[in-house]
Amino acid sequence: MSARTTVFPARESGQLPMEAGRLLPHAGPMCCIERLLSSSRTAAVAEVLLTPRHSLVSDGTLDNAGCVELAAQTAGAMQGYDLYMKGQPPKFGYLAGAQDFIFHAPARAGDLLTIKVTIEAELGEVSVLSSRILRGETLLAEGRIKVYVPEA
Repeated sequence: MSARTTVFPARESGQLPMEAGRLLPHAGPMCCIERLLSSSRTAAVAEVLLTPRHSLVSDGTLDNAGCVELAAQTAGAMQGYDLYMKGQPPKFGYLAGAQDFIFHAPARAGDLLTIKVTIEAELGEVSVLSSRILRGETLLAEGRIKVYVPEA
């Protein structure tokens, strides 16, 4: 009996924006961002419309830890997009830390958020990214995250 493998053909055109669910290993309500708007090797922009039923919204407000998760999933979508373009499935990654987060204003149900991440440093399987969460031009939160993506 042979093992069944899934083949992901290389993509000639990776039209953005793209649904985040295609780029992340998260399923259902655990996929917290909606779309990847832009992506390069070192930076990405995603968005999400917060609904009252969004998994990170409680009592109509996005929890501060939710901002960190949105940044981590945007970083994951950036990597997932790179893998998608190579015809490979998304990889699991792990949020290894958050630091220097400043929360300027709350995000609420009904807000359309833009999440921006930029890689500051990479060391093997660990990346440090700066992140910014915005509602329009208003900066809601900013800080750094560390993500670990094992090779195997």
